[in-house]
Amino acid sequence: MADCSGRRMDGEPGKGFGPCGAGGRSAEFNRVFTDLLPRLQQAAASLTGSPLAAGDVVHDAYLRIARRPERFLGHPQP
Repeated sequence: MADCSGRRMDGEPGKGFGPCGAGGRSAEFNRVFTDLLPRLQQAAASLTGSPLAAGDVVHDAYLRIARRPERFLGHPQP
C-alpha cells in the first residue's frame, strides 16, 4: 500500500504519483490540467452516466498523462 506521496507504508520506495522532475514543468502541467478539469469531468460524466464514475475516469487519466507531462504540454490542443 502507498500513501499519497507514493511511498509504501512499509518504508520501501513506491511508484510516485503525478508528474515528477522539474518543478516548472510539473507546475505547468498541473495548472493546464486543472484548467481543463471542469470540461473533463463533464465529458466523463456524460459518457459514464455517473459523476462518481466520472471522477474515477478523470483521476485515472491524470495519473496516466502525468507520467509524461511533456507529451501533454507539447500537444497543440491538450
